Amino acid sequence: RHLEENSHKVYDCKTIIEIGAYNCSESIAFTLLFPNSKVTAFECKPKLAAKCRENIEGIERIKLIEAMVTDTPKSNFLYLCNGGLSSMYKPINEKYSIINVPTIRMDEYLDDSIIDFLWIDVQGAELNVLNSFGEKLKNVMTIYCEVDIENNRYNSNSTLTSVSDFLMGMDFFVKDTMILNAGEAHIIF
Repeated sequence: RHLEENSHKVYDCKTIIEIGAYNCSESIAFTLLFPNSKVTAFECKPKLAAKCRENIEGIERIKLIEAMVTDTPKSNFLYLCNGGLSSMYKPINEKYSIINVPTIRMDEYLDDSIIDFLWIDVQGAELNVLNSFGEKLKNVMTIYCEVDIENNRYNSNSTLTSVSDFLMGMDFFVKDTMILNAGEAHIIF
């Protein structure tokens, strides 16, 4: 919705990465908003990856990678919460089950090409995802990240403040912030 409302501010994206694709609805929306784009979507939860495959069938501009993006690839636990959310971090005050999933570092997956737009929605693992880019983070032009305002859902250190501090330390600057509710925000760098 934000991208549609502000499309005049966004240049024509050609290379888009979505990490935490859920059902690939955003990936599909990106191909509609940006008709010259190619999207690489990462989703590690098996049931959601199956839904992604179903939803993007026949859409050649979306490539699905079924792996968890992290800077610690040997940590392959995915916590599945009863409410349907999942995270590489143990949830606080939620019942959960644990599965093992394939993992990937972005600096090992990517070449040195420019990434026009990076979308991250990973339930408390934002810093792990960003760290996984290593030096290739400098190739990202715009980052759109959903973050917890405070650390009250997962046993992680990713919050609005810590993600903002990390990215500003990497010479990104905040372009826009939207408070979604008392606990979550979208921030654009």
